[in-house]
Amino acid sequence: MSAGTALRVAAIFAFLLGALGTVTWRQSRTRESLAVLDELRRQISVASANRAELERGIQVLESRAHVVPTAREQLGMHIPVGVEFLEADAGFDWTASVKPLLPDHPDWCPSTHFGYLESGEMRVHMQDGTEQTVKAGETYFIPPGHLPVFVR
Repeated sequence: MSAGTALRVAAIFAFLLGALGTVTWRQSRTRESLAVLDELRRQISVASANRAELERGIQVLESRAHVVPTAREQLGMHIPVGVEFLEADAGFDWTASVKPLLPDHPDWCPSTHFGYLESGEMRVHMQDGTEQTVKAGETYFIPPGHLPVFVR
């Protein structure tokens, strides 16, 4: 092989190596770009899900202004107007003590009660035949149609 041919082969080989290096560099840049693109797509998906959740939350809050008054009206709910502390001895008799003071003298307490029993124990007999026991340190909700019995 002559010196000129060897030089041409070396030049072509150098050119091919350079071209191969450029292709390899472009492929690595493409992989990096694809990774960045995938991360951006993931962030957009998360942001879209967060936005949808936020929009649902806003709709719930906006609908509360309509639902709460209607629910209160339908269920007869009202905001408590005060706090009352009641102290009763064991054996307290609602029928003898409170019933005569109420209009039409109902057989069952017509009020709703929500409270906290500070001490003692209270049983509540319901008009439907069920019974609820409330112990010291417990909160309670008692709907209309009940008779309280203070045990201790």
